[in-house]
Amino acid sequence: MDSVQAFYRAQIAEQEAEADRHLSSSHWVDRYTGRNVGLDEREALAAMRVVDPAPLPDEEADPTRHRERLIAELEVVADRFRIEARDPDGYGIATIGTVIRRLRELGQEAPPKAKPPPPSLVARLRGLLGLH
Repeated sequence: MDSVQAFYRAQIAEQEAEADRHLSSSHWVDRYTGRNVGLDEREALAAMRVVDPAPLPDEEADPTRHRERLIAELEVVADRFRIEARDPDGYGIATIGTVIRRLRELGQEAPPKAKPPPPSLVARLRGLLGLH
């Protein structure tokens, strides 16, 4: 199993565990609809089963290509889910979106730290705020 596939499976397992936690608690039942958000998360996970996380032959040596295909397929699943699913609180689509976001983040370097503002700007801001 390649690293992208393993990462994807771990994300699915994490989302399944979260849906199970929500289903086991009345805290996650919408007081207006009476629906537990875990049901919507489970429906989203079921919709995501159409995505095969195994790398295609041309992706085996290219994890970026593999990751991008999974993201593209999940975006199609998300579009269909938005149209077809009953997801009154948005937890189902958020489940799909979380996996997409984490796949996008996979392999990205940490963003560079912001440089501190120049002392002249700090002094000017202090003056504007009356913090001489």
